[in-house]
Amino acid sequence: MFRFLLALIGVVAITTPVSAQQNTDQQLLSLAVDYRSMVLENMDKLMCGETACAPATREELRNPPVPDEVAAFVVSRGMTSGVGEICGLDWQARNFLPMMAYFRRDMGWPNRRMAILGALHGLGQAIPANNGVSCTDDTKQAIDASLDFQTGQN
Repeated sequence: MFRFLLALIGVVAITTPVSAQQNTDQQLLSLAVDYRSMVLENMDKLMCGETACAPATREELRNPPVPDEVAAFVVSRGMTSGVGEICGLDWQARNFLPMMAYFRRDMGWPNRRMAILGALHGLGQAIPANNGVSCTDDTKQAIDASLDFQTGQN
C-alpha cells in the first residue's frame, strides 16, 4: 500500500513504467468510486452548508453528482494532504482550502456537491496515517513540492 500511495502522490512517478502507472490510476479510480458510493450512502451525516444534507436520492445513487475522475482527483489530493499533515506542512491553506474554493467559486458547485468533495478528501487524507506512512526527509521534500493546489493538476 505504501508503494501504491507513493506512486499516487508523485514521489516515484518518474520511475514508474507507463503500464504500472495506468494500473495505479485504475486502482485510484476504483477506490474513489467506492468511497463516493460510501459517502452517498451516508449523505444525511454530512453538512450541506449550515444544515444537514438530505439522504441521497435514487437518481444520485444511479448517476452520482461528482464524476469518477473528480472523485479520484479529490481522493488523491486528500492523500497528499494526509502526507502533508504527517510532515507538519500546512495542508489546509496550501491544498484543501484552495481546492474547495476552486470547486465552489470557479466551478459553481453547490453545497451538496461540496459536502461530497469534503468527505472524499477526508477519506483520502486518512489513508497515509492508516498505512503507517512516516515523514522522511525525501517524503517531506516531495510532498512540499506537490502540496500546493493548482487547477489542471492530475
